[in-house]
Amino acid sequence: MKLGIVIPTYNRQTNLQLTLSALALQEGRSIIQVAIWDDGSSDETKTIVNEAARSFNLRYGWHQHNGYRVSLNRNRGVRLLDPDTTHVWFLDSDVVLNPQAIMHGMELIRVAPDIVIIGKYIWLPPMLIEPSDIVTRFSDFSAGKLPPVQVDYKDDIVMRDPRREDIWDCPTIHSQIGGLTLGGNLIVPMSWIRRTGGFDENIVGQGQDCDFGKNLQMCGARAICCDHIIGYHVNHYRDQAWLSSSVQETIAYMERKYGESLRGTENTQD
Repeated sequence: MKLGIVIPTYNRQTNLQLTLSALALQEGRSIIQVAIWDDGSSDETKTIVNEAARSFNLRYGWHQHNGYRVSLNRNRGVRLLDPDTTHVWFLDSDVVLNPQAIMHGMELIRVAPDIVIIGKYIWLPPMLIEPSDIVTRFSDFSAGKLPPVQVDYKDDIVMRDPRREDIWDCPTIHSQIGGLTLGGNLIVPMSWIRRTGGFDENIVGQGQDCDFGKNLQMCGARAICCDHIIGYHVNHYRDQAWLSSSVQETIAYMERKYGESLRGTENTQD
């Protein structure tokens, strides 16, 4: 079994550094390959990547920015991995893994090589976080105990995820699974990526990971949730109006694509 981690990013040098600092703590990091696809960042992302390349088998790709294209970035990141990669771990550049995550992921891959693995998501409060906090104070970091940050937006703007709202019966990979198929902490066998064609690049906004989960489900994939694989989502501003409208667009696109309603009870009564 060979595991590759794909991280799409755009102008997130601070959060990306936190994500990579946590990967550097992982047991078994020497056996993984990390592929970062940069959607045209204009900050110091490339410098952060070059520093991280000292710790990982790392590959980096870049293209000119042309709007929000996470599906495209994830797919291109997959193509950077070695041809003999058997499993892809999709990880967002604002997500920090717990130090035992890769160990648990590799063990699950060994016992269930054909299963999709959905990691746990924990949204963190606004905190002042430095890479050194990941290395020396991970317990405080993971418990949200680091110094708070004053923000000019309400916490619920970043804590709410429009994919969880009642307007959408968001598809999961398997009907018995609670929660969402979030692409920011998800391990998928390469065989299923090939079968589904990866993420739908026609979706340029939010919800592309839910479409991927729906596609996997229709192709017959099964999945398990693992509470020992934790992705801590670093708090940052999100444009809630854009998120909501983007989700609505994705709902409409998926309904056309699959020929079925994905609306929640509120919308079906309209």
